[in-house]
Amino acid sequence: MAHSKKISPPRWAQRFLEWYCRPELVEDLEGDLNEYFARNVERKGALRARIIYVIDVIKFFRPYTIRKLETWDMNLVINHFKTSGRNIMRNGLFSVINIVGLAVSMCVGLLMIAMMTDLVSYDSFHANYDRIYRVASQYEYNGEASNYMATSSLKLAKTIRETFTGVEKVTALRRGFDSDVTFGDKTIPLRGLWADQHLFDVFSFELVSGDVGTALREPFTVLLTEEAALKVFGHVDVVGKIVTIGSAANANALGREYTITGVMKDIPKLSHIQFSMLGSMATREITEKDNEYEMSWVDLWNTWTYVLLPDNKDALSNFQQNLAATAGREDKAIPHTRIRFYAQPLGEVITGKGPDGRSLGNPIGPSLGREILWILGGLSFVVVLSAGLNYTNLSIARSFRRTREIGIRKTVGARRVDIVSQFLVESLIISLCALVVAFGLFLFVKPMLLNLHYALQQTFRLELSPILIGEFFLFAIIVGLLAGLFPALFFASVNAMQVFRNLSAIPILKGLTMRKVLIAFQYCISVIAITATLIIHKQYKHLVNFDLGFTTSNVLNVRLQGNNADVLATRLSQLPEVQSISRSSLVTSIGWFAGVLAKNPNDPLDSIGVPYIGIDENYLPLHNHQFLAGENFKPKTGDASETEVIVSESLL
Repeated sequence: MAHSKKISPPRWAQRFLEWYCRPELVEDLEGDLNEYFARNVERKGALRARIIYVIDVIKFFRPYTIRKLETWDMNLVINHFKTSGRNIMRNGLFSVINIVGLAVSMCVGLLMIAMMTDLVSYDSFHANYDRIYRVASQYEYNGEASNYMATSSLKLAKTIRETFTGVEKVTALRRGFDSDVTFGDKTIPLRGLWADQHLFDVFSFELVSGDVGTALREPFTVLLTEEAALKVFGHVDVVGKIVTIGSAANANALGREYTITGVMKDIPKLSHIQFSMLGSMATREITEKDNEYEMSWVDLWNTWTYVLLPDNKDALSNFQQNLAATAGREDKAIPHTRIRFYAQPLGEVITGKGPDGRSLGNPIGPSLGREILWILGGLSFVVVLSAGLNYTNLSIARSFRRTREIGIRKTVGARRVDIVSQFLVESLIISLCALVVAFGLFLFVKPMLLNLHYALQQTFRLELSPILIGEFFLFAIIVGLLAGLFPALFFASVNAMQVFRNLSAIPILKGLTMRKVLIAFQYCISVIAITATLIIHKQYKHLVNFDLGFTTSNVLNVRLQGNNADVLATRLSQLPEVQSISRSSLVTSIGWFAGVLAKNPNDPLDSIGVPYIGIDENYLPLHNHQFLAGENFKPKTGDASETEVIVSESLL
């Protein structure tokens, strides 16, 4: 028994029991649990006795043991607000420092909340949002695999539609329809995609006019968005009108007349699929009938395939199995080639990755890796945490002034809960005042943030909505409660008698150990944040000023959008400001590239993937590329085929 008296039940469990149990029951119940605890210490050991004690305390949390909730006195609540307001006004410098510090950090938090809200809202307007999947692909040749791509082949979409079971609907979108739309004497460049007639079976895009069942069924038909119709015609009543898409110099599907069969509502801003017009995929069955590559199994770079799966738990696994089986059959006809497919949920298109852990290539719209979200979230948390610690430390710094106030309030009957609620109300008021300032900063900083880069404008909208405003208020309340919790508990533990006897003898004020820890932690966070900012700034300057090995200053890149390059070059050459003009298939150094296979002529199986760009004879001189050997291309004449190539030192 002597040994058991030295061992006590967990103190936090005892306090929890005293907190929830009725006053008339707590003494008897606590006595019985303590006796049971002492017996268990002798029979089962201290550790098991403590575990059993905790379990018993939780087991007695029942309706007949729970004390009645004390109703708040409205006069007390009003008094809390009055007292908090007086304290905030009386300590003006303290309040301004806290409000400004919290406001700046909360502005960062508001930006992060708005960005996260945008990301989780992408594509959610589709009725079957949780059952739509995009088929991603990975191409492997001779053992060398690419990263997963958001695109797949047009043949795959057809195969799924004709042979797969357990798939409700499938639709395909294809690039290559960006072009000029001409009506009368007006020509407007529009962003377009090829789409099949099943688009509206999968997605919930709405038509203002036209029939969703037939709008994309016939060849040489086109759909315009309301915005595009207003640009071209000035009104949206345009069904049945005929427009010319592309120039006559372009072959195949462009440079022809198209009939407008419908007008779509403008695409929601938070849709990863963005376009101004859609061309019927049936058109390509006519214009590309002699193009063997159109329905090639390995044409994985131009088509996005989407499927709508049934609402059952096995639908996705069955679909994945069918994809793997189909790929296995088709790959046998193509030597040294293996293609893998992956069904990506629509909700992960913006932030998701492929099975290889890398971001998907060939995205149809904006994409943002999860690691970016973690980095932004971590930075926001650090900034808000630093401001919260600043509030806590400043509150404790006023301890010698506030402890006498607390002592007097306890002397006249204030309870611990009254002290805690008083300081939490004061913290909430400061946090809400900081929210007002932070909201103003948010409106001021938002356009500057979006203008930092085109990708930010393309991905985020940061537009205000009732849900977002509610999230802002909830964020301010959480910040206020967390920032004020420690000071509230700190002052609530003050002993009224010690305050008047000897203030310096109060344990929580004597050494201020916790305050020192908080201050050290705050300074540590600040130093890390400042250091990280300096490193990021230095890396940014390095990136901007990095020597790419060729000239980029005063070089303007113009996208043709299917227009005749010769006509544009002739017109540009007439401008006195234009010194030189060149043509290329891609813009280098921005992350986009096309690849080809370079083969050893003595061993066809010895090959390597090589980034490739098509250029004319003016490209290298315009960018001041230096030759280590050989010479530049000579101007092509007539329909001369490509017989020469310039390679880099790294390839050799």
